[in-house]
Amino acid sequence: MLKLDITKAFDSVSWPFLIEVLQNLGFGQVWRDVISGLLLTSSTRVLFNGHPESLISHKRGLRQGDPLCSTLFVLVMDVLSQLFSKANEEGLLQPLSSRWLQHRVSLYADDVVLFIHPVAEDINIVSDILHLFGEVSGLFNNNQKSCVYLIRCHKDNLEAIQHFWPCEIPPLSHYIGCLSSVWDCLNS
Repeated sequence: MLKLDITKAFDSVSWPFLIEVLQNLGFGQVWRDVISGLLLTSSTRVLFNGHPESLISHKRGLRQGDPLCSTLFVLVMDVLSQLFSKANEEGLLQPLSSRWLQHRVSLYADDVVLFIHPVAEDINIVSDILHLFGEVSGLFNNNQKSCVYLIRCHKDNLEAIQHFWPCEIPPLSHYIGCLSSVWDCLNS
């Protein structure tokens, strides 16, 4: 299981990518123009010793906490989910064997939980998908805040995981909140 954190997620969204996503979802030109106008007119002003400095115009990103921007961010992140669904449908990723695990990807704001088999082929495909998504959307994985949780993973596969994912590998109990003795029983 990979728990990924997107680097400066709301601040990094590519506006041209967002507009293309909206177009592909069927939003008309008028709606796209309105959203483009809102994005292009966004700016920030910093107070320095109580006095506002000059305006800083934005070139990318969404306002965190704004209901419209939160919805737009969800639409952008849905593209990542669709990429993994497509890879799954095309047989690029090994099918998940658990009947309880119906979805490979779980998204919540800028956190991504991804279930994959710990083999080099799947890890390589996932790495490629995340890199492609980052290039087009501006949203890249932050390895320093990401973790790999090993579930039924053979120690032989650990080297492949560490090669592609140079991030922390804590015990699963740290994420799920269960005692490690419970997981020892489940994994045996």
